Parts: sequence; C-alpha cells; structure tokens
Amino acid sequence: MKLMMKALENHYQSQINSALAEIDIMNKHPVSVAEHNGFMEMYLKQIQKITEAEENLKTMEKHIHVP
Repeated sequence: MKLMMKALENHYQSQINSALAEIDIMNKHPVSVAEHNGFMEMYLKQIQKITEAEENLKTMEKHIHVP
C-alpha cells in the first residue's frame, strides 16, 4: 500500500511540475501563442491542473493513512 500511495503522490507531483514547466515556457516564449485569448486559456488550463493535483494531494494526506 505504501508503494501505491507513493506512486499516486509522484503522479500528482508530476502533474504540478508539468504544468509549471508549461507556464515557464509560455513566459519565456510568449510568441508561441498566436492570440492573447489563447494565451489566457493556456494559463488557466495549467493553473487548473496545478489546483486539481494539489487538492488531490491534500485529500490523500487528510483521508488516507498508511501504516
């Protein structure tokens, strides 16, 4: 069970890191997004990914206790 929980934790952390990397790329190369609206949508999508992964991690810590 500990190994499964660690795998889930790594999965969510990977989602956070991936979204942060996308944001970093958008910040460094804003011309890669053709329209301003597209830029905002891409930011919002990455922020949502981070939020969901962080919430899932918090839920795991709160409700799942592995001996």
